[in-house]
Amino acid sequence: MIRRIRSQVQISNPTGRKTVTASLVKKWWILRNDYFGVYHDARRLILEVGLDSDAGQDAADAYEIAEVRYQVLDSVLSVMQAASWHDLLPIFRGQKRSVAT
Repeated sequence: MIRRIRSQVQISNPTGRKTVTASLVKKWWILRNDYFGVYHDARRLILEVGLDSDAGQDAADAYEIAEVRYQVLDSVLSVMQAASWHDLLPIFRGQKRSVAT
């Protein structure tokens, strides 16, 4: 469901020359939007059929799971947006090392 997206984002840093691949952040946005859609679809179904039916109970389960997951992704994405280049560089370097091993 999640498409592989490759794009370059210019991030300001002391040298002004570095670019990093933002595919992970884009995937998180896509995943966040998918969970947000499931959350709203489940909510609509609950309002339509109620909680007395099996479909309503299944929708309530999906609603609770999707709500938690989209909120967690919102938090992660807000931290990523607020972080400076100085904060993010060690994380990206650590990921690069772990992928290489």
